[in-house]
Amino acid sequence: MLWYGNPESEIRDSYKNTFFCSNVIEVTEEGLAKAKYCKNRWCPICQRNKMGLMINTYGPRLQQCEDLWFLTLTKPNVPADQLKDEIKKYQALWRVIANTNVYRKAMKRGVIGIRKMECTYHAKQFLEDGRPDPWYDTYHPHLHLLISEQELAYFIISEWKRLNPEISEDAQKIEKLETAGGYLEVFKYFTKLIAKDSTGRRFFDPIHMDVIFRAMRGNRVYFRLGTTAAWGCQEISEEDEEQAAVIETDATPSFYRWLESDEFFGFYDVETGETLTELPKKGRIFDIITDSEKQYGEEGEKQGSAPSTAYSVEGRTEEGDRDEVFKPSVGSGRDAGRVQGQCRGNGTLGRSQDQGTGHVRGTDNERAEALCQRPRRGERPEREDPGP
Repeated sequence: MLWYGNPESEIRDSYKNTFFCSNVIEVTEEGLAKAKYCKNRWCPICQRNKMGLMINTYGPRLQQCEDLWFLTLTKPNVPADQLKDEIKKYQALWRVIANTNVYRKAMKRGVIGIRKMECTYHAKQFLEDGRPDPWYDTYHPHLHLLISEQELAYFIISEWKRLNPEISEDAQKIEKLETAGGYLEVFKYFTKLIAKDSTGRRFFDPIHMDVIFRAMRGNRVYFRLGTTAAWGCQEISEEDEEQAAVIETDATPSFYRWLESDEFFGFYDVETGETLTELPKKGRIFDIITDSEKQYGEEGEKQGSAPSTAYSVEGRTEEGDRDEVFKPSVGSGRDAGRVQGQCRGNGTLGRSQDQGTGHVRGTDNERAEALCQRPRRGERPEREDPGP
């Protein structure tokens, strides 16, 4: 929907790449399930993989911290045209804090932490008493931090207030994490993809999300604070991210393509109909996405530019580039039943919702056939390099 709703965006090509994120999974003869990922921060699949890797890599060390503090550093909201510069100001302010003697000495004595930039959009037009909300249509960049020492945590808060005398002191938060899993809060979303208006209606807002993603382009979201010796592990690399998304499985070696119907979605062998994964479409999130799909898909079709958001089953065949509807040969494939993969590395496979094990529910071939026979709702943007 980011692609449909922002035809003039400078990063629209990157939005298009997400259409094809892990849309084909290759199961190798060695029993490894692999896919190509878009690695975009708006992609929930890639962000889930990265979040799982960070939790599994940094979590054990954070759980050892007996004095772990969670901080939120904020400034007043800004309009869209000031967001990019405001993010740069946050970065500059943090450099001032990180260059102080107090901070440097804390790092030398083994203090560790995580710094995360987050940004949200304020979609509420009215306050609860009916008055106009003064922050409507503004953006709220802010920092979340985990710090493993009370002394440094309070110093950071005090320095932030000193550097920003105009801020609300009540908006700056500091609390000691009392539970073992309290640190997980910092590894959540970078921005909320689902917005809520004054009536409580939840919706996907591609136009304002585009403002945030363009402003954050080229900037890191997460930073690890502290020395490698204090952490006891290396920082996560791009190679680690790729390896974490590889899963061991006993599925039949083949290429499995992403398909969906009105009730189910999953990965299926388009030659045999064998199921690799399948999940039912259910829950409020699907209603929100479907409503947004219809809105931007219909508008795009009227303009003749933007397609419907439905995934298409057309693609490239091994014989060459040609548009063809892939239909599994149901009678020739084995009934996959249940596929169970053991995680290789630290992540979980794309659209599997079971964390840690890669376990997913199988299905019968009749559902696989129904998925491939579903009616098309529109064309997808053409991909320059369709892949296998």
